[in-house]
Amino acid sequence: MTNSSSDKAERSGDSYQVGVAIGSAVGHQPVVVNISGGGAEAALALARTLAEQRHRLLPDQVAALEEQLRRLQAQMGQGFADVRAGQGALSAQLENAIGTLHASLLARLDSQERRLTEEILAVLASGAVAADELDRHLAVIEEALGHAQMADPAAQAVVRQAQELLGVPGLDALHRLKITLPLLPFFLSYEGELELGQQVNLEEALAAVWRAMTAWVRRAKGSDL
Repeated sequence: MTNSSSDKAERSGDSYQVGVAIGSAVGHQPVVVNISGGGAEAALALARTLAEQRHRLLPDQVAALEEQLRRLQAQMGQGFADVRAGQGALSAQLENAIGTLHASLLARLDSQERRLTEEILAVLASGAVAADELDRHLAVIEEALGHAQMADPAAQAVVRQAQELLGVPGLDALHRLKITLPLLPFFLSYEGELELGQQVNLEEALAAVWRAMTAWVRRAKGSDL
């Protein structure tokens, strides 16, 4: 098999330059290096080729392939580091936005509601609540949030901010509850005009969720409030 320069495997005397390519061949009796794709896929294919065909390659050919593998692994490591850095920055931005939302909502609650909300958030952070229970309560709160219409522009702006945060891709149930939880006492204690669409039982459902969450605090404390 004879390779073109685009295959990145060329012979010049007894020296070879081997790169990641599709259908590359190396050696006096060509050995196919069948590598395609990039990143982890290419590195895995190259490592497999080295393991299976090392005995057929000359030392300089083995060294060239090993060097190529090291470069691929270094690129993968940098790629993973970049992803982690990006995720960290996004997480920090999200936490800051959640903190701003909480500050806006907690400022509208009385002292007991603020205390309970903060205690419920602490229970959530501890991981003491089962995932299926989180999902049930979250569904009720998000339904209310989707229907909520408030006459007060400032209050409606807070609702809109929560809705925008929920639109961030990849949020798990815990983060979605962290965003929406302070809306519960906010909705239940709101003294202005609050419309929850055609869901006549939605306010009762919200009250039931709030009672369930305050029960988490009682269980965590081991005593009645």
